[in-house]
Amino acid sequence: MTKSTHVALNGSEGGSRSARDLELLSALETIHGSLSARSEGVQCASRLLQQNNADNLEIFHRMSDLVASAKTQLDVNSSKMHQLLVEVNRAHAKTSEQEANVRRENDVILSCVTNLEDALTTRDGQIRELVKAVKFLRAQSTDLQGQLAMKQLEVQKIQTTLSRAQQDKLDLLRSQRPPPPPPQTPSHVQDRQEGELVEELNRKVKSLTSQLDKKTEIQKRQNARISQLESQNTKLSAEAQSKKTFTVDKRVISQLSEDIRHLKAENAGLKNPVQFADLDHNFYLLKEYNIANEGKKHAEAELKQALRKLDESQRETAVARKQLLLNNASLRQMEEQNRLLVERLRSITQSPGTRGGILRRTGNVPGGNNRHLSFRLTPDERPHSTDQLYSELDSARKENAKLKIKNAELKTSVEQLNARISQLKLTRPYSPSLDDAIGSIEVKQAPSSGKSAGELEVVIVKMKSVLDRILAENSRLKRNLAKKQSTEGVEHLRAENEQLTERLRQAELAAGATLAERRLQSEKALARLSIEYDKLRELLLKVGHCRVNGQ
Repeated sequence: MTKSTHVALNGSEGGSRSARDLELLSALETIHGSLSARSEGVQCASRLLQQNNADNLEIFHRMSDLVASAKTQLDVNSSKMHQLLVEVNRAHAKTSEQEANVRRENDVILSCVTNLEDALTTRDGQIRELVKAVKFLRAQSTDLQGQLAMKQLEVQKIQTTLSRAQQDKLDLLRSQRPPPPPPQTPSHVQDRQEGELVEELNRKVKSLTSQLDKKTEIQKRQNARISQLESQNTKLSAEAQSKKTFTVDKRVISQLSEDIRHLKAENAGLKNPVQFADLDHNFYLLKEYNIANEGKKHAEAELKQALRKLDESQRETAVARKQLLLNNASLRQMEEQNRLLVERLRSITQSPGTRGGILRRTGNVPGGNNRHLSFRLTPDERPHSTDQLYSELDSARKENAKLKIKNAELKTSVEQLNARISQLKLTRPYSPSLDDAIGSIEVKQAPSSGKSAGELEVVIVKMKSVLDRILAENSRLKRNLAKKQSTEGVEHLRAENEQLTERLRQAELAAGATLAERRLQSEKALARLSIEYDKLRELLLKVGHCRVNGQ
């Protein structure tokens, strides 16, 4: 198909398309007017955003003034807290001194008790040695008595033998008669035999007499030993009686009882609440200091959290502002495309039969759009160019409506964010770290996230929910700030005081129990010694009676 044929076809179709082109032109002008009105609305929104930034600066100045006043109040509170700490340290020093005094007194008591224990141990050792000596002497006396009885029996036997020998001698002398002279025995032999017999009898008598003297001497020595043992036993009894009298003396026990009463009085004085009035006052001041410190820490934590959330909100606002600018740019691009389409329609209306005019008028279109138009104006698709333009206009109209809705939502969300940020700045608690936190906050322009409109809507909804949650939490914390009290320090001091009181009570009970136990042991030892001394006395009396009976 030649060029002339195309021109003829365009001429035949020009009459039928002129009415549609006029309607299309009027529709495009209407769209252009509406887009111009939308661009003016976007510019107004930009001016409102600038005004909101000025309000934010004013809020920051107000917050700086509030931070200065909070710093002054914090300095005053810090000085008060320092005074409280000094008083608490003084109270701790006083308590430590009292504990040291109590420990020293307890050490003195324990040393006295130890000395008494050592003395009792020494006396017990001496008593045990005396008991052993008495037992040894008693056993030795028993052995000597047995030996004496044996010697007495031997003496009796010797005396009996001697009496028999004397009787034999007398009988022999009485029965001597002149024997008949033996025929073979001379007289001098008989005399010699009789002399030998007499000498033998004399030797026996002398030996028996010497033995008797020895036994008598041994008996005398045994009697002297018994007398010595009795004197020693008497001395031991007197010494035991004196030791018993000394042990029964309760002057030491009375002194210990007096010391115990004195310590009990001091412990009662230490437990007196009047003396702990200063400590209670210091505990109250420390409690106030802990409450103020906990409130300050809690407020600083809340402020840091609020500032962090404020920074996140500002970043999200910057992202929304950037997205708004991108939407404005896309809107301007669509307006430019619509303007080019209108010019193209006008060129088609003015010179519908010339292809060169169309191409010249579309030469001002950007590269991508020019390619699309030149492609649409190819000979194969030229009959459908108007339908394509209508479809593009419909899609552009729909897209513009969506962009308008999104721009309105973005404006509303930006206004709500600014209002909530202002409310958050006015309602959050103050802290000395506010100045540093504010100085570290800088509104940063977030780069283009490349998110779609739906994702941005989801982000805005999440941001709204986060802000609502922050405001609800801030109001709850503000209501509960006056009710929160930290009693950890006070509880610790009370527990320490209770521990010290319990230690004093346990020391008192231990000292009393130790003294009572020592007293009972002393009484038991005295009773045991008394019984042993009574037994020894009875035994000595029995030995004395036996000796008297033996004599």
